[in-house]
Amino acid sequence: MKNLQSDLLTSPYASTARRRPRSRTMVVMFILGGAILLAGASVLMPESGTGHASNPMALDSQGDSILPAVENDAAENFIPLELAAPHELEEEIWNTEIFVRQGDTLSRILKRIGMFGALSGLTNLGTDSEALHRLRPGQKLYLRHSEDGLEQLMLRLSPTEKIYYIRSDHGPYIVQRALLPVSKQQRQASGSITHSLSVDGDRIGLSPGLIDKLATIFGWDIDFSVGLQHGDRFSLIWEEHWVEGNYAGNGDILAAEFINRGERFRALRHVDDAGRIEYYAPDGRAMRKQFLHAPVNYRRISSGFDPKRLHPVLGIRRPHRGIDYAAPIGTPVYATASGVVNFLGRKGGYGRVIFIRHGSRYTTVYAHLSKYASKLRTGSQVRQGQTIGYIGQSGIATGPHLHYELRVNGVYRDPHKVVQSMPPAKTLNGVEKMRFLRNNATALKLLEQLSSEAVAHADAP
Repeated sequence: MKNLQSDLLTSPYASTARRRPRSRTMVVMFILGGAILLAGASVLMPESGTGHASNPMALDSQGDSILPAVENDAAENFIPLELAAPHELEEEIWNTEIFVRQGDTLSRILKRIGMFGALSGLTNLGTDSEALHRLRPGQKLYLRHSEDGLEQLMLRLSPTEKIYYIRSDHGPYIVQRALLPVSKQQRQASGSITHSLSVDGDRIGLSPGLIDKLATIFGWDIDFSVGLQHGDRFSLIWEEHWVEGNYAGNGDILAAEFINRGERFRALRHVDDAGRIEYYAPDGRAMRKQFLHAPVNYRRISSGFDPKRLHPVLGIRRPHRGIDYAAPIGTPVYATASGVVNFLGRKGGYGRVIFIRHGSRYTTVYAHLSKYASKLRTGSQVRQGQTIGYIGQSGIATGPHLHYELRVNGVYRDPHKVVQSMPPAKTLNGVEKMRFLRNNATALKLLEQLSSEAVAHADAP
């Protein structure tokens, strides 16, 4: 079958949740609209062999949730604190709603609506005034005012957080914050490969963020750059976040399947005791491996590991002790495993090169770079999947590519063979595995049903 290239940049997953900024005043949290609801699975039947996922309001470039780290799984996450002041938040009835325009400042906005007198009281609240000093185009201010001036101003900091500036009976403004409950709904979709994961994922309505997460989950087993074939299939179940009836982005993938070249891979989410999210096969083997399959999203392998290769520039027999990945100049290069940079600079035919030490046994080499990642230095700690540099043609090279080496105890080894022989980073056992299986029993059953329906639909005449 014909290999299909992907324009998707794969990298290990990282949480998309962002912590809300701290405030030096006491914080008020209260429940709006009652307890959080966990909706049941919403099965979207495929059309022409694919599923469909709606995305009514994208909140970031990846279509992922930008909810704070205190994501809400149950109403008990919203136990109200004591009020910062004896002032109850009033019913939200606003006289004026203002969209922040390009170049707007709070001073300019208040002057425009004839309430400049409130500026001093709003901007002299220490760190609580920072949100008003950093207004961005597209934000919205809600105001309540009377003949006596501005009584209350509200600014939405994120899909789940509001900040209120309320004039007290004594004149100064009181600052109160509110966290909003998040409703989580399960969504699911299936698709098949006709072009690439990014193209076909987009065709069935998946956000770029979801596509990237899917590739990350299976990126240790599947080469998404050149390893996909026409007819490969994928299915996934994920969470959608809703706040006050509005779409607030995608959460985690709960379960996923990818059938690549006839081989089936399945992954289920697991949250450990420390709250870390990892993905495991149904038998408890981690999807994450010690090393990534490849350090770059490449177009082709221009030269493999070959002890007897004829050097294309020097014209002599010289061992090629790594793999060359051809890609355009500027393509990001990733660390294939976590480690420490023990050399960064120019080195003979390598040109601009980075050496990373991974424990006591392994070293990886990334050569012919055009430039290094910002702030990366010798001695820097790097994590698996972190961008460390960019494809170039420095040193002795006939075209832009990455020369990648993997050394084991100082001996050059074929990176592909080493990675394929490595065990997963972790395997669940004992009580933890029992909890993993119990928590994912429903998700696995839904995934099997979704996969069976997708196969049946694809096989239908």
